[in-house]
Amino acid sequence: MFQDNNFLDNNEQSQQKITEKPQFLRPVKYSNANTSNSSKRALIEETNIQRDNLLSSYSRLFELEVNSVLYPSNHKFFYSLPTESETGLVYKYDPHIELDWMIKKQLPSGHQRDVFLVTSSKDSSERQPLIVKKLLCNSKPKILSTSFKGFLQEIKVLSSLRHRGIVNLINYYLSPSDILLAESFYEGGDLYECTRFNYSSFSPNFVARIFGEIVQAVAFLHDQLLVHRDLKLENILLTKKYKELKGAEDLKSFRFPLIKVSDFEFSKFVDKENHIVQSEYGSPEYAAPEVYLGIAHDGYKADCWSLGILLFAMMEGRLPFDAVPPFEDEPQVRIKRYVQRLVRLSYSWIRCKPLEEQEHEVAGCSITRLDTWIEARALVQSLLIHRDSRPYSEELLRNSWINDNFK
Repeated sequence: MFQDNNFLDNNEQSQQKITEKPQFLRPVKYSNANTSNSSKRALIEETNIQRDNLLSSYSRLFELEVNSVLYPSNHKFFYSLPTESETGLVYKYDPHIELDWMIKKQLPSGHQRDVFLVTSSKDSSERQPLIVKKLLCNSKPKILSTSFKGFLQEIKVLSSLRHRGIVNLINYYLSPSDILLAESFYEGGDLYECTRFNYSSFSPNFVARIFGEIVQAVAFLHDQLLVHRDLKLENILLTKKYKELKGAEDLKSFRFPLIKVSDFEFSKFVDKENHIVQSEYGSPEYAAPEVYLGIAHDGYKADCWSLGILLFAMMEGRLPFDAVPPFEDEPQVRIKRYVQRLVRLSYSWIRCKPLEEQEHEVAGCSITRLDTWIEARALVQSLLIHRDSRPYSEELLRNSWINDNFK
C-alpha cells in the first residue's frame, strides 16, 4: 500500500466547501491582512510592475499585445484555440467582461494555483465540464514570478503541441491581472488516486496498456525536443473510470486513449543535438540521481527514470526507494536511508516479487502467486539504472511487453 511519507492524501485538507450560490472566475486583487494600506499599495505596484515586465518578455510567444486577451467570436465556449490568422478573436482586456464559467467544484491543487471544475453558465445545452487553472496573484513577488513563468510555459507547450496522449488545451485568458487556463475534463481522475485504491487489482495487461500510452506520449514530447521534467502518477489523467476499464474483457477493444499527460509548467525545450539540462525541478520522489546531485544531465533520460518510478508504483502500490515495513520512526533517519537506497539503486519487490523468492508473505502485503510480471520487472530494472545504461523513450516503444497490448 502507499506509504504515508510520500503519498499523503491531502484531498480533505485541500477541498473547500462550495456554497450554493454560483461563483464565477474573476480577476483578484493583491491583499494581505497583516499589512497597512500604504504597504498594500506598494506591494500591488511592485507586483504589477513585475507582472507587466514578465508579460512583455513572454507576449511574443503568443504574438499578442501585453494587454490582450483571447475570446472566441461567439463568446460561448472555448472549444479550440484561435489560429494566428483569426485576428478577429483578439480583444483588448476589459475588466468588466465576465467569463461564462460557473464553478461547480474547487479541486485540490498546488504550485500557487487554484483549480476548478466548471461549466458554461449561459448555455445549458452545452454545459460540457472543463478544468480551469487560475494563477494565484496574492503571492510574494518572487514566488509569483516563478509561478507565472510556469503558467506561461504550460500555455506555450499545450498551444503548440497536439497528441492523443496529452491534455487538450481549450483556451487561455491572459491579462495583466489574471491568467486562466482551460483544459478538457477527464472523468477517470488521476493515476495516483486510481493506483492508491486499486493497485492490488491491476493486471499486467492493464499496467502495460496504461504505461505504453504514457511512453507513447513522452516519446512524442522528446521527438518535439521537449523534456517534461515532472512525470508522476498525479500528472497522468485517466479518460475513463477504473471500474469501466477493469470490467472490460479486452483492453484492446478501447480504440481511444486511456490516459493524458498533464502539467507542463516545469517542461523545457532542448537543442536537437544536446538534451542537457542543469537544474533541480519536479517532484523529488521521481527525480533521477543525477537530478538530485544537481549536475548537467540528459533530460530525456531523466524523464525515463521517472517512467521507471511510475511503472514500479503501479505494480507495487508504493515508490521503489521508500522503506518497507517496519518503517524507521525518525524522519531524519528515513531521509538518510532513502537517499542511501537511491544512490545504491537498492529497491525490493513485494507484490510482484519473483516466484522463486516468494517463500512467505510479508505481513499486510498481497503477493501475486503466479509470476506474470517478469517482463514488467525487467523493464523497471532497465529504467532504474545508471544514466549511461538507461534507454531513451523511443527505445521503450519497441518493448515487446508494451507492444503486445496494443495489437
